[in-house]
Amino acid sequence: MASKYFTAYEGLARTLSSKAGVKVICKGDGFCTNGSVVVIPEIPDELNKQLRDPALAGLLHETQHIRHSCFKPSKNKRLMAARGLWNNLEDVRMYELGKKDYQGYQNLQEAGLAYLTEYLITPKPGMPQQKTDPFTNLGGAIQWEASGVDSSCFPEGIREIAKIVKPEVDKMKWLPGVKGQKQSEELTLKILDILGAPEATEQQKNKSKKPEEEEEGTDNEEGDKNEGGSGDTEESQEENIENDEDPCESDNDGDNGDEENDDDGGDGEGESSPATSGESEDELEKELENLNQEMEDNLQEMEDEGVEEGDLQEGNFMQKLQELISLVIRSSNTDNNIHVPHPEIIPYDVEQTIQEFDPGAAKDSKQLAKDFAEITGSIDKQSKLLKAKILPVLMAEKRCSYLVDQEEGIIDSSRLYRVPSGQRKIYKRKVQGRKVDTAVSILCDVSGSMQSRPIEMLKRTLAVNADTLMALKIPFEILAFTTCGRGSLTTNTSNKNHKAVRERNNLMEVLSNKRFRDAESTKQYNRFVCTNHIIIKSFKENYLNTRKFIPLINSCESNIDGEAVKWAGKRLAMQRQKRKILMVLSDGNPACYMSDTELLNKDLTTQVKKMEQSGIEVIGIGILTDEPAQFYPQFTRIDTLEDVASKTYKALLQTLKN
Repeated sequence: MASKYFTAYEGLARTLSSKAGVKVICKGDGFCTNGSVVVIPEIPDELNKQLRDPALAGLLHETQHIRHSCFKPSKNKRLMAARGLWNNLEDVRMYELGKKDYQGYQNLQEAGLAYLTEYLITPKPGMPQQKTDPFTNLGGAIQWEASGVDSSCFPEGIREIAKIVKPEVDKMKWLPGVKGQKQSEELTLKILDILGAPEATEQQKNKSKKPEEEEEGTDNEEGDKNEGGSGDTEESQEENIENDEDPCESDNDGDNGDEENDDDGGDGEGESSPATSGESEDELEKELENLNQEMEDNLQEMEDEGVEEGDLQEGNFMQKLQELISLVIRSSNTDNNIHVPHPEIIPYDVEQTIQEFDPGAAKDSKQLAKDFAEITGSIDKQSKLLKAKILPVLMAEKRCSYLVDQEEGIIDSSRLYRVPSGQRKIYKRKVQGRKVDTAVSILCDVSGSMQSRPIEMLKRTLAVNADTLMALKIPFEILAFTTCGRGSLTTNTSNKNHKAVRERNNLMEVLSNKRFRDAESTKQYNRFVCTNHIIIKSFKENYLNTRKFIPLINSCESNIDGEAVKWAGKRLAMQRQKRKILMVLSDGNPACYMSDTELLNKDLTTQVKKMEQSGIEVIGIGILTDEPAQFYPQFTRIDTLEDVASKTYKALLQTLKN
């Protein structure tokens, strides 16, 4: 049974993203993705009711793009000039495909757009006030209508134009992958034809078409000269969709690709606008003029700048929703002085097994066995002593006992002699022993300050505790935490994913420079390096198979204790046991390069308090120091091997018996 420490919001996010095969991380104050990991903001408790559904709508938007989009660049100048419209039509495609994949997507989409509508009507303080171009407004109005949300936040003329082109949008049968993107491109060009938008100059057309002809090897010279700017007849459009390569096509291709465009006189739609009042007609004419002028200006600007191709990067209302949510959360975090990692670094945080942490050493099984034997040789006496103390006490509590001299229950044969005298207390009642329904997580600080004697003491303390918990048959896991160095991602640079290592290192270098050169733009963030969370033994693994990896534990970089405690707490919260105990082995305060130490300390104190309020008990164990005592209400210090048995016994027994 999950405790309150693992929120319903994060649980829903993981469930929704699992269908797309995407890992989701709930951390920080913004949305971010690297194509395989989606980061969603961690919502403060006081904002959960207000932001949960809009944030989940933002998550589904990201997962749908990862699942169904290719973001294939376009060389069509006309399409690029109206990219705000194109981008929002792509979002409509994501929404229509998502409704088939996710139950409840429509409700989340409506909640997200309704929340954004409030901002469009009454902008929130601090939100960047960027002018929205007419094509983006038109695409937004179409998206609002497709999602069943009131579009009155858009200009009246834009809404009238959206009604004109709505039939073309409604009859689309959207496809995933590059075929679907081609659909949105063709629909955008068709809408431009309906609106009578200006075409690219012959020079621009030649620039954009020549490379495409060379690349695709097509011979469509006659089609390129047709009116309307789309360059294809209905039959050639259908053929292109079917024959187009689809490098990122999803498994569920949907219906046949030749059904999406029933081209029955789309241009006629533009000629017969709905009946409107004189004022509405004026608004309509004004917006059409704005659209045409925007198209001419964009085409001229691209020609002046020599732009060759573009993609879906601008004019996205779902992106505005994500920015709005991030702004609200960021404002709350700033007011409350909360530790927040930079959103760009979060997707590159590392969670790995101890074997991945040091793969070279993990392969040498003989040396591992020898190293572990050295550790256990020195602690064998202490381990036996701890088990000898704690086992009898807990085993006695687990045994069943009897209450004698009872007036009801089962007959106690040793009391039958009382029957002739008329005494009724000849019964006994069985009392069940107390079940130790407990799960334990041991979290180890392996930062640079732990090198030498502290790390060796940590290994021995860890081995004694793990050996005792195994003997008590109490489920447990062993975790460790540090950060990734700026020079290398892990202790072994021969990591198979060299590309990810380089990307992480480059990003940390960029953020480091940005932190020093432009501190104002990064002041709301307090972490600019990747965390490195290591799983030494999970709850599912057998300790006898994993204890040989304990010698691989080595001191590394910095320690961000608050985030590590939160990570361990969320893993522990998912265990079914009623009682949950987290033991944290550390040698001092949190510390990290370019981070405010006071914020790190505050974050650790906050996380421990939240965890205890949710029902998870936390024990701090100081390795050769009392420094961590300020963060943990239950605390003990280990200085010698003798302390491992005596002090750990007191802390563990007291917690298990309570």
